[in-house]
Amino acid sequence: MRWYNIKSWVAGSISLSHDAMHVHVGLLLFFVLLGLFRQSSRRLAIAWTLTLAATLFNEALDGYDWIVWTGTINWIESLKDTLNTMFWPAVAAVVLSYRDRVDSSLVVRERQTTTNE
Repeated sequence: MRWYNIKSWVAGSISLSHDAMHVHVGLLLFFVLLGLFRQSSRRLAIAWTLTLAATLFNEALDGYDWIVWTGTINWIESLKDTLNTMFWPAVAAVVLSYRDRVDSSLVVRERQTTTNE
């Protein structure tokens, strides 16, 4: 069974289009990885990078299937899938990074206020 057939079966089983599945799987994977690396100060970069690595691996498998079927890779479809998968994890990483910076600056200000009193 080809990788594409497995993905089609999963998408059909949960009534999602392939595009929607990319969005959901990318976000789910990002947050699972974020939880696994929650103790690391680099958790956002690690989670985002591993999500990208999984996405590129998936696209390599898709590319192989395309070569078997047509003799070439559908680069436009591959780019679209990659963007669909990585868009919301990228947004989440930026928002969470900003939140972490704001939280850490509040802690520093609180320490300075406590020390000055």
